[in-house]
Amino acid sequence: MTTEATDEPDIRTRADLAHLLRALAVSRVDDPGSWANDSLEAFLESMAAWLDDMDGYFASRGSHAPSEPTWRLIGQMALAARVYE
Repeated sequence: MTTEATDEPDIRTRADLAHLLRALAVSRVDDPGSWANDSLEAFLESMAAWLDDMDGYFASRGSHAPSEPTWRLIGQMALAARVYE
């Protein structure tokens, strides 16, 4: 699993996702300028918008969006919600 909150997550387990979420919380405190969505409301709205548009995200990488959520997908959503507008 990645150790930086800004890296593409290699999340395979629930513990990996918990680690990423904690890293995001630290990132929000230590580097708030790296967050475009700096309120809970903006973060959640951004996460919903990314979910609506995730087919394009995966298509641009030559793959298909997962049909079922995974720990990794949830991590990708959280990372995207930090900056997605």
